[in-house]
Amino acid sequence: MKIEPSKNDAASDVEKDAPKEVPKPRQNVGFATIAAVLLFVGNEVQSVVVRNTGVPANQTIPPELALLTQLKTLQLSNNQIAQSFETLLTSTLVPMEHLAELSLDQNHLEGSIPTELGLMSNSLISLRLWDQNSKLVGSIPSEIGRLSQLEVLDLGVNDFTGQIPSTIGFLTSLTSLLFRKNSQLAGTLPPQIGLLTKLTKLDFGYCTNMQGSIPTEYGALSKLADRSIWLNRNSLTGTIPTEIGRWTDMGLLLVNGNNLKGAIPTQIGLMEGLEEISMYENQLEGPIPSELGLLTDTKKRLTRVYLYDNALTGQVPTELVSLWENGSLEGLRLQNNDLSGTIPEGLCGMGKVENQDDWWEHGLWFDCNDKLCGCSWCPCA
Repeated sequence: MKIEPSKNDAASDVEKDAPKEVPKPRQNVGFATIAAVLLFVGNEVQSVVVRNTGVPANQTIPPELALLTQLKTLQLSNNQIAQSFETLLTSTLVPMEHLAELSLDQNHLEGSIPTELGLMSNSLISLRLWDQNSKLVGSIPSEIGRLSQLEVLDLGVNDFTGQIPSTIGFLTSLTSLLFRKNSQLAGTLPPQIGLLTKLTKLDFGYCTNMQGSIPTEYGALSKLADRSIWLNRNSLTGTIPTEIGRWTDMGLLLVNGNNLKGAIPTQIGLMEGLEEISMYENQLEGPIPSELGLLTDTKKRLTRVYLYDNALTGQVPTELVSLWENGSLEGLRLQNNDLSGTIPEGLCGMGKVENQDDWWEHGLWFDCNDKLCGCSWCPCA
């Protein structure tokens, strides 16, 4: 457990002498005892970090913690906290007028997010509630749009229902927005997210009831970077917007496992930061863009291109050979499409994927049939 007192010159002798580091609680120490220690130290404490402590099960955070009026950071991740989130927020958290960072992920919180969350608009910068063992439920209140200072919002791995409120577009300070594995969320991807131009990470992966198309407004999210957009395993339809060409720093493009149709935009060749393209298990049509060959001398190494289980047609472009020859391409999976012609000889050096169930195995995988052939393991007649 970590405690950081305030540097207030008027603090009592007890507060001045308070330790900045308190030993990790033993198994028989609960949050009531921890709170008593904190209050003994004094209400000038600014930071409390109690993570992975192994405290007894079914703990609750005592409302007396609200007396720590100067608290800025409260990290209680991965403990055994089991209580109503509505009660916790209204009785204990809202009175903390300076609370900026709140991490309660990996606990047993229950209930829904109350509208009173909007009362924390003057201070809250980071809110992490992901992966509650008991799962938070209910709709996400529109009052969340009042948290104008918020930079990180992680509500993943819960059971929220209904649509994401359009007021999410008011959170213009956000850099990370994470809803991963909320299978009960419904409706469409809010176009208002396109207003959040500071976003570097957006995760809607495995929100299996999310429908509609990928909003063209998301093209404005030009700061998406690294492993930054997860739209996989939803029920999205429509086409992949050409605006993806504006995501020049993005490392991972995950749109697999949807019902997307149409052609792969040629603007994909502008995505210089790409390391992996996963568009498999859709209904994509048309040719494989030769513009992929432009991603050879770029910011990152494009290592995997997974386009299998679609309706792609035409020949495998020779431009892909340059990705293999420059030492970046490790996996190219094209099976279960309607491709034709001869596999470019330069790609055969990748070798054949032997274990088709191994996601990470390097190599080339394509359908060997009368329309498509090439390489030593699939010679053309």
